[in-house]
Amino acid sequence: MMVSMSGWRRRLAERMDARGRANWGAVFTGPDLDEHMARARQFASRAFAFIGATIGVLVLVVAVDILVGVPPMLRLGAIVAISVPLAVRMLLGYRAVQVGAGRALGLTPREARKLDVSNVQALRRSLGRLRSGA
Repeated sequence: MMVSMSGWRRRLAERMDARGRANWGAVFTGPDLDEHMARARQFASRAFAFIGATIGVLVLVVAVDILVGVPPMLRLGAIVAISVPLAVRMLLGYRAVQVGAGRALGLTPREARKLDVSNVQALRRSLGRLRSGA
């Protein structure tokens, strides 16, 4: 599903996509590259949503506490109620990137969970460790 973006957001997304394709093109090709880029974009959006929502909840809780006075456990409960599900979604997104990269490289899901997909060099190092048996 394509989301309409403003001009600057579209240009930013295009630049990020071009840079990602240039970097990851050395590891993945064709549809594997497209799938990896889609999963990486989805993970990045989840990470930004997690950070933004957590900060938003913190600000809201502090503002309500200043205006009304909220018991400490209720403050903690509100923060945990928002942060934990978002953190789990972010972790699942990272796992999806790992498993997708592993599938493209012919690894089992168990081996794929050991991949470091943060950048190309880290992926190559983790692949080297997997293949050497370390």
